[in-house]
Amino acid sequence: MGWKKRLIKERDEVQSRLDRLSAFIVGFSFAKLDQRTKSLLRIQQGLMEDYIVVLNMRLERLEAKED
Repeated sequence: MGWKKRLIKERDEVQSRLDRLSAFIVGFSFAKLDQRTKSLLRIQQGLMEDYIVVLNMRLERLEAKED
């Protein structure tokens, strides 16, 4: 598998994990957690969002070079 395909796969996997985490955060179980755990999960969510932005920027840059 080429590195572009690996990059796309990585982005898609992170997006999938982020989607599941975001659904968990708005769900009933999240409310039962202690404040520190909630805080850490929100931080993780934000970092995952940032990571996806960076992966998308890398893909856009790669695609621009291919044109």
